[in-house]
Amino acid sequence: MALVIGGTMIATALSVPVQHGPAPRAGTHPPGPAQLRALAANRPFMILLGAKVFQYLAFAAMAASGLLYLLNVIGAGYSGQIVLTLSGNVVTALAMPLWVRSGRRLGKRTTYLIGVVLYCTAALSWLTADPDTGAACSGWGPERSS
Repeated sequence: MALVIGGTMIATALSVPVQHGPAPRAGTHPPGPAQLRALAANRPFMILLGAKVFQYLAFAAMAASGLLYLLNVIGAGYSGQIVLTLSGNVVTALAMPLWVRSGRRLGKRTTYLIGVVLYCTAALSWLTADPDTGAACSGWGPERSS
């Protein structure tokens, strides 16, 4: 898994075009505290920053509990974790053109909100799962005696 992630990170870094904008002129920035006050006064930026921080927290909580969820609730085991992670990454990669097209057609804000709703819906679906859910997924789940 580390090789896949590392390879993806290297490929992404190498595929980004290097473009440099003009260098900022000296003395055009407010000093540190004034710059922070200017950022704090920018309400749309602070809302976006807050949303991003809470999304990172939500993603971290789901990622941390995902393995335990698959092991203890679904009963998928470690191989199930690998299969579900790999299939989720493939689906995410294949869906990117759809999100880009949606962003152009509906606007970035609307597309972002659609993504948030879908992510929350997927996360809330974990509340409805039980060990029988895993048994329905390719034989995962606790062993049943006849």
